[in-house]
Amino acid sequence: MFNDNFFNELNISSPTIEHHLSLSLLNPLREFLDRPKKQIRSQLVSVGFAISRSEHPETDVIKQISEILESIHSASLIVDDVQDESLERRGQPSFHRLHGTATAINSGNWLYFLAIKRLRELAIASRQKNAIIHKTLDTLFEGHIGQALDIGVPIVKVPRSEIPEICYSTMNSKTGALTGLAIYCGAVTGGIDDSRAEYVFNVGREFGILLQMIDDIKNIKLNANRAQNSKRFEDLKNLRPGFIWAFTAEYLDASALLALKSSVESLPDTKAFADWSEKYDFFEKVLGHIQMRKLRFLKKCPDLTEYFTPIISQLEEAYETT
Repeated sequence: MFNDNFFNELNISSPTIEHHLSLSLLNPLREFLDRPKKQIRSQLVSVGFAISRSEHPETDVIKQISEILESIHSASLIVDDVQDESLERRGQPSFHRLHGTATAINSGNWLYFLAIKRLRELAIASRQKNAIIHKTLDTLFEGHIGQALDIGVPIVKVPRSEIPEICYSTMNSKTGALTGLAIYCGAVTGGIDDSRAEYVFNVGREFGILLQMIDDIKNIKLNANRAQNSKRFEDLKNLRPGFIWAFTAEYLDASALLALKSSVESLPDTKAFADWSEKYDFFEKVLGHIQMRKLRFLKKCPDLTEYFTPIISQLEEAYETT
């Protein structure tokens, strides 16, 4: 179960109020947060701390920061699922389907605010704490700008020339910024200097975009033996800006983009999409592009390769075994 200490923030003396809040807020969130997850953000915080090369272990603080970032991520998932009308999350019914839209919005927002509250309580030096708080607030602000693009721009209604910029900006503001934040928080906790911390944040941002690319392709991999999952093609069906559209608009011809638009209309039936991907050798081309981008990224920051390679391999292995 998710650490119950995470919920000991209410400080309510009334058994009656505590009982009703447990029913309407805490118990639903305990169930959701306890679902199996990849724990990528926790790994990234540990990577950031390792990059700082601190000789003083900060196990408790790293755990606290990891929980805080998982809280922010979970909040975004709950709200995203409402906005996307998603049926599933982490193999079970989405939060709003179980508890209603109003409860989902309130619970997601509460997780955001709880995360900010817990950041103020970190047992680290004031300089480090202030840096982490400011970077977190900036990231939340940027992430919601990215979300505005994500839910507000039906990608098929914009000119082909604008598609890559919109898609990459969305990935950069959401996954990129949150990945950079996780690594930044770990590095700052380890005592890394300010200029180096900003460098690590920007590298982490680029790393996050690469991870999103791999994850996007993994989620649409066509496999006859793969179990059906309503989340798999959700972003494509909802016409959300994403890597599939960006790559098609940038590296395939105009006819391929038009055919992709047509193929997604029949989703979740994947036959039209499968025919499209075969006709344009999509998976072969896109995997080659990701591999090239991965090598370019690792070459760009050779001093950090040892930290990033295992996480990339983890997602690549997930793709191969999907």
